[in-house]
Amino acid sequence: MDVKLADIMQRELSDEPITDDSTHIIVYEAYDVTTKAYFPGGDTGLVKYIIHNCKFTDEDEKCQYKRVFLSFVININGNITDVKLLRTSVGHETHEQEAVKFTESTSDMWVPATRNDKRVNMIYRAGIPCDAELRNNLKEKLGI
Repeated sequence: MDVKLADIMQRELSDEPITDDSTHIIVYEAYDVTTKAYFPGGDTGLVKYIIHNCKFTDEDEKCQYKRVFLSFVININGNITDVKLLRTSVGHETHEQEAVKFTESTSDMWVPATRNDKRVNMIYRAGIPCDAELRNNLKEKLGI
């Protein structure tokens, strides 16, 4: 198979990423999209939703890092896929599991990212507050 230099350069200059695997799903970073994926109400709406709907027990609220850090993909339909913990802590598995479960429950609530007027998959990273003091501070700051 003879590949011409002009063909390679043309593919490199195209707007779409190149993949030879038809099952490969392309996921963009926030800086690679025209419009970032977002939760209705933006960051404030997301924090309010988390505080009202993500429930931790008193034991779970004594978490060492104050937040559970996750990454996940918001697909072209606004659904959540590929939820992953970015940092784990021994003894805090319960609140990590709750944060993952909560994040998955927001599937279909997100507005997908766009790139060149097309909806695209985007990776999103977030810290879910699990510490009671941090959650109370956020409630006070947001007036809820």
